[in-house]
Amino acid sequence: MIKVQGLCKKVMTVGICASVGLTAYMFGGQASAYAAANDTATATAYEYLNNPITLDSLDTLNKIDTLNTIDTQNSNTDSDLTASDLTASDLNDNTINADSTAASKGQSIIDYGKRFLGTPYKFGASTSTTKNFDCSSFTKYVFKHFGITLPRTSVDQSKVGVAVSKANLKVGDLVFFSSGSRANGSNVTHVAIYAGNGKILHTYGSPGVIISNLNSSNWKKTYLKARRVL
Repeated sequence: MIKVQGLCKKVMTVGICASVGLTAYMFGGQASAYAAANDTATATAYEYLNNPITLDSLDTLNKIDTLNTIDTQNSNTDSDLTASDLTASDLNDNTINADSTAASKGQSIIDYGKRFLGTPYKFGASTSTTKNFDCSSFTKYVFKHFGITLPRTSVDQSKVGVAVSKANLKVGDLVFFSSGSRANGSNVTHVAIYAGNGKILHTYGSPGVIISNLNSSNWKKTYLKARRVL
């Protein structure tokens, strides 16, 4: 549907350009104006009928249209902006917005998870209860509240999303450890949620759901890797 709308938009642009040129030719007697407008219409039609309009290209074109409108209001020149005139900042607006959305969701996940602080730990806990959690049932339950489905076990959760270095952790990232009686130093046995400022939200043993220091001796020593699913 977006491709069709994008194509219609450009076809309408072609029609408008041609009409403006024809009006100038008929009423102003300026054949050059018609020729210029007609060349623009022909070039625009050729470009967009022979090149599929994608979400990225449509977004870029919309930005150009907007900036051209501003440029027309503040300048007496007839030149139009092209994709090469857009700054990196203009073209990266969507990336910035996506990062902002992910950061907001990450904090929402932490805030929601904190509601369960102190909830008892139980290995193999059901994913449908909030009376108790194990580490991976907790992460699965909390993320599900925000429409993100995680596998049941910490091992499987460590395979989803994209890898993130410890230095680039963001709030909401999943962090994995090889800790406890089943650990051998390289296998995933525990999962937590990065809460920012070197803290993790998770559950284990007698504390139940708790916030811990990622850089404390135990968690720093047993840390393995992190994944981003937001």
